[in-house]
Amino acid sequence: MNAAGTARRLGIPFAMHSDAPITPMAPLFTAWCAVNRLTASGQRLGEAERIPVADALRAITLGAAYTLHMDDEIGSIEVGKRADFAVLADDPTAVAPEALKDVRIIGTMLGGVSFSETLATALGIDYVAGVATGISRARYYPDVKPVTVKLLADPKS
Repeated sequence: MNAAGTARRLGIPFAMHSDAPITPMAPLFTAWCAVNRLTASGQRLGEAERIPVADALRAITLGAAYTLHMDDEIGSIEVGKRADFAVLADDPTAVAPEALKDVRIIGTMLGGVSFSETLATALGIDYVAGVATGISRARYYPDVKPVTVKLLADPKS
């Protein structure tokens, strides 16, 4: 477990990720760990290092994009960025923090192309915890260019 609480208090940008294939690619579980800091036996480790759900979600999205120097392309849903995101069954900020890891991922968009478990299976793409893994846009969709998100209104107005 990372010292995310300390980084947050000091204003240090941080990200969370898996070490796939060594650890499972399950970003909501990773976020759950940072929020709850519970061991398999239920013991809480490092209470001061716990972070709010919103900060954990930022760490697995925009925080990761920032560390890759790609936050101008990915990490958030904004005009001009790639349409790469997950569709969740529940609002992760509305469920109990203990339930964050159980929020179901019901679909993903990669380069503006919609994936579901059924579609991924039909294409022979591994689909783990809602994440289409091992996808090469060029391999499966050579003519598909990254799609930008088009918002109907400027969210800042």
